[in-house]
Amino acid sequence: MADSWEVQIHRSVTQVVYLLPKDIAQPIRNMIVSFVQNPYPESRRLIGGFEDVFQVLVANHDILFQVVEEPQKIVRVLKVQLHQ
Repeated sequence: MADSWEVQIHRSVTQVVYLLPKDIAQPIRNMIVSFVQNPYPESRRLIGGFEDVFQVLVANHDILFQVVEEPQKIVRVLKVQLHQ
């Protein structure tokens, strides 16, 4: 079994997801929870100009997150926004 990662969620992400309809919010929550075991989903895209910030599209919303491997294994969920 792979090592688990600590997932840190920015307060604004929690507020945005809370206000979304359940059928949109649940897939976003599921993706965020999945970061505990896999911080590198296949559908991720690297955000230009950064080497550790990624974007993944879920339920027509972008999840922006940072993966920090050293000194601890941390995934920081930075933002959830409607995909443009």
